Amino acid sequence: MEMNNRKDFIIDCFYEVGGLVGFGLQNYYCYLSETNKLDRVAPKKEDFRIFSEIINILLEARPGDTVKKTIQSGIGKIQGFKSNTEQRQALLETLGASSKAIAPL
Repeated sequence: MEMNNRKDFIIDCFYEVGGLVGFGLQNYYCYLSETNKLDRVAPKKEDFRIFSEIINILLEARPGDTVKKTIQSGIGKIQGFKSNTEQRQALLETLGASSKAIAPL
């Protein structure tokens, strides 16, 4: 893929998904560059509630629960948190819970 097309792809993913599409230096550079252009937004009480619910879903997962069926499904039901499957997967990868099954703690 040509360098400019790759950069455009990375930036499109940044805005559409919010997760990394690779782990190369260009990916990190593009993400940090675009992040620095965003307006600063202070989290609201609702944001803390949503994040707390996401963490609770992860903490309450039992061994053998699948990320797609159990975790993503639970996150998708959180009131006030609009997201699609791809966005939830990117969130879980960011939080380090991207395995196919949840391992016991």
